[in-house]
Amino acid sequence: MNSDYYESCFQNEFIEECKKQIDETDLKLADIEILGSVVIIMGYLLLIIASKLDKMKIKNKNFKCNFNMGPAKVTYMAFVIAFLGIVILSYVASKRRSQMVLKRNVGLTQENLKPYDEISGAYFISILAYFIRVIGANGLFKTESNEEVLV
Repeated sequence: MNSDYYESCFQNEFIEECKKQIDETDLKLADIEILGSVVIIMGYLLLIIASKLDKMKIKNKNFKCNFNMGPAKVTYMAFVIAFLGIVILSYVASKRRSQMVLKRNVGLTQENLKPYDEISGAYFISILAYFIRVIGANGLFKTESNEEVLV
């Protein structure tokens, strides 16, 4: 047996191990992506509650919440939660891009990285946008009065 045979065997074992690791990581990323999506949904459910509270305040000028949270505070909490969800999804997008680079490096695919770059870039912009929303909602919360809250 020559060295080419051993090199070929080693290369095949390496590629098979890479495939296994990539699949395991892809499954973990899918779970994390589900978590991020659920967190965002929770944030948006809170926004619905904030809008309902806002409507009650508009209809009844003497409205007081029983649980000591006005629409601005609920809106702030909603944006913080949604922000965390976007951060989680951004992490997943970044890791998916890294996975694709690994697949390309070991010769498992020739897929274009541009869509992965675009998705990661879009999540970066979303993080900035949500962060600004959190800052704005915090300002509303700090100055909350009987005014309506824009969601």
